[in-house]
Amino acid sequence: VLAPGTGFPPLGLLADGVRGFAFDHLVEDCADFEPWIESRRPSPFLDVSGGLDGYLGRASRSGKDNMGQARRRAAKAERTHGPVRFVADSTDQEILEKVIELKRAQYAATGAKDYFAAPDRHELMGGLLRTRGTSFAGVLSTLHAGPHLLAAHFGIRSGSVLHWWFPVYDPAFANLAPGWMLLRELAIAAPAMGITRIDLGRGDDEYKRRAKTGETLVCQGMVTRSSARQTLRRARDSMVETAKSSALGPGLRKIVHGLRNLNRQSPPGP
Repeated sequence: VLAPGTGFPPLGLLADGVRGFAFDHLVEDCADFEPWIESRRPSPFLDVSGGLDGYLGRASRSGKDNMGQARRRAAKAERTHGPVRFVADSTDQEILEKVIELKRAQYAATGAKDYFAAPDRHELMGGLLRTRGTSFAGVLSTLHAGPHLLAAHFGIRSGSVLHWWFPVYDPAFANLAPGWMLLRELAIAAPAMGITRIDLGRGDDEYKRRAKTGETLVCQGMVTRSSARQTLRRARDSMVETAKSSALGPGLRKIVHGLRNLNRQSPPGP
């Protein structure tokens, strides 16, 4: 978005009543944001240059093993449920609505904030789905077995990079690990799609650790004039990290999700 060597005044984002601009995947070469950076965390990616064979040549032992299991599970799904069909770039609005439905159910089950509670988020997704092109586009990928939607992913592409955004699977088929099946199909389809890299985004998900071929650092923080807002964010982040590292971590997951939303209730700036 920002040309190399170009300056950008972050405080200029605070206009028309905006009191804070939070960021969590800022690339490190945006030096103007340095005063507001609170942490840096790894963001894993898959190098899928050369398709599946290329990926397997760079993947860890765990990544290779999971891709092998995905191939065997796809064969099992076909025997049990019907022909396996993969669509790399679908424009089916009904399937997009199903993806949103599955994602909302996942949010409810895990205690995460429901991204799609606001109606305009649905409109955003629909608009992205209709945006076609290689420089910027929404990409909906689906995996069926017979009549069943096993897994799907909706993300954004920019040139040869696919940003991993909303992956979902039907919990009824969890025993097949359909997310790995979908990821394998995307690696196979990558050359025909013009994709060389799948950015998974930062996060502690186990599959990201297993699947990645590399990682980059991205920055988190908030541009604000309010010292009280910054203090509250740092306190929240400290509590989140303490909860995650605790032996009681799994039982505290819903509390952690609540703490992550504290910044929405922080006091107004001066």
